[in-house]
Amino acid sequence: FSAGGAFALRVAGGAHASVADRYVIVSPALNDVARPDRGGWAKPDVPRIALLMLLNKVGIHRFDGAEAIRFAVPQGRTDMTPAYSYRLMVNFAALDDKARMARVAAPMTLIAGAADEQFDAAAYAPRLTPCNPKLKLHLLPGVRHYGMATDPRMIAGIAAQFLDERA
Repeated sequence: FSAGGAFALRVAGGAHASVADRYVIVSPALNDVARPDRGGWAKPDVPRIALLMLLNKVGIHRFDGAEAIRFAVPQGRTDMTPAYSYRLMVNFAALDDKARMARVAAPMTLIAGAADEQFDAAAYAPRLTPCNPKLKLHLLPGVRHYGMATDPRMIAGIAAQFLDERA
């Protein structure tokens, strides 16, 4: 889900793709379909990220644990991550999502909420299906981004994908 969906795409289109027989990615956090500031959810520290990228290019990784993105986590919520370090941000990212999608050999389904306020769910299809026409894409009407982790329709949507494959 979200950053985990981007990470799963990174794995599915990479050297370790064989760890799974199929992939279901849920509202993957892909930069090219992101709304500005992720709909007010994420605030990247762009100058810090740029500096860390430059340091990484010359082999300096000492500061990779520095905070790179802060999330609008409500006060008192302990079940949500308030920030990502640069290291975590980079490892979750599927920066070359089109190339990764083109290399996915296992069956893959992408499920997203049509009312996602962080990512333009309608943009997944034109972005990714030209790279891999076998990708199955399902948008759940009325479901927002965080709802993809909590809404019963999401669980039913994922279960339906597996039941369809078994039939």
